[in-house]
Amino acid sequence: RKPRAAKSGAKRRSKARGRVRVGRLVYWGAVLGLWAVIGIVGVVLLDGWLDHLAWIAGIALVVALLRRQQLAVTKYTAIHLIAPVAIGGTLVVGLVPTALGLAIGVFAADRIWLRRNTSAAWVNAAREVTALFAAFGWYAASRAPLGADESVLDGQSVPAIALFVLLHFVISKALYYF
Repeated sequence: RKPRAAKSGAKRRSKARGRVRVGRLVYWGAVLGLWAVIGIVGVVLLDGWLDHLAWIAGIALVVALLRRQQLAVTKYTAIHLIAPVAIGGTLVVGLVPTALGLAIGVFAADRIWLRRNTSAAWVNAAREVTALFAAFGWYAASRAPLGADESVLDGQSVPAIALFVLLHFVISKALYYF
């Protein structure tokens, strides 16, 4: 007599699928919620971005064009040239206008040109904005201890800007894997 396949395996698989769905829902909620909180706090508390709408549009366009032309390294990561735009825009225009332009540009490029689904485009935009905010926080905190003056682009600011560039690179690449 042949042994029958146990029904418990099918139940076990369905329970595992349910756990994966709940875990994925929590993950997406956390990522999108964090991005929304950072964006809302930046937009509401720092209202200077309203004076920079042309800069936001320009940054979004440049980021979208650069995001479209990226070099795939592995299945999950790519090299693109939006970091210089993000860092330069932050130093010249400010954090919030650059973050808005970065988010709009990454989302538009991922959704329209790269044909990723909406949630993937949101997550990619959130990743880039989160990396920018995190690196800028370290940059802002390190300006005074590293001897930077009030001016953003003077010789005394070079160590803080170098830290900003390095941390933006490390954080943005690390967020690809977490």
